[in-house]
Amino acid sequence: MFGLSRRVLNFGLMSDALGSVSSAYKVFKVREEILCSDFLERLMRIKAAYFYMAVSASSREGQSVSSQGLSLLRVVVPPRDVQDAFYSFDTRFAERIAAIEPESRTLAALGDTLLPKLISGELRVKDAETFLERIVV
Repeated sequence: MFGLSRRVLNFGLMSDALGSVSSAYKVFKVREEILCSDFLERLMRIKAAYFYMAVSASSREGQSVSSQGLSLLRVVVPPRDVQDAFYSFDTRFAERIAAIEPESRTLAALGDTLLPKLISGELRVKDAETFLERIVV
């Protein structure tokens, strides 16, 4: 889906089989046998200005995105098997990030708690381990 308002190109992927969007948006179907929709979305986020310039020149403010403007875009699309291999790796990587994110937040919170106490002298390094045992469940 694409929509253009003022200086903002709004876009997103609609993965539901059924749905509705505002008439200000234009909906296109991604040919999944050629292009992984995740690849298209990532490309649009990385190169947002490129997509905006192509569609804004052919669309008036408040109007839907022009199909002509989109047809002017040129992007390199790797073969589908290369895309699949990348997203297979990327999915595992994203799952790993999601798994360690809570640990990272916990460590950041501990740092935020301990650092001021260490700087102020309220807590000494030798006492930190005892302090941590009390606050970490």
